[in-house]
Amino acid sequence: YFLTKDRNMGPTKRIWWGNGSPTILTAPLISETCDSKTVKVTAYNTCTDKPTVRYQINAGRSTDYCDTNKLILVITEAQNEWINAAANAGCIFKSPRLAPLTIEAHAWHTDRKLSTWHYAIEIHATNSSL
Repeated sequence: YFLTKDRNMGPTKRIWWGNGSPTILTAPLISETCDSKTVKVTAYNTCTDKPTVRYQINAGRSTDYCDTNKLILVITEAQNEWINAAANAGCIFKSPRLAPLTIEAHAWHTDRKLSTWHYAIEIHATNSSL
């Protein structure tokens, strides 16, 4: 299962099994020329041997359920309408250098941290209506 390091960005506690819905993460973004934004990231936990099965990133499942867990992160314009807002056209938004989206992989029975990833997000906003 996967947890974020910052509870303002996503789950910091594990759950058993989950209900099959995605996890919505949030991450702050800054810009040198535009107002700061928060990006919504849709996150899924899935299995390499069952790629169509998706569930919350912080959900653990039985050891024989999954070959290997895989984390999927998706950023869409539909969830982040500000990306195409005319006021943001040409703006570049980035994760703060000291506050990237940080996600840790854990083993269920030992709660041992297996790995840590730091995602530095960068979005170049456009105005698609131009």
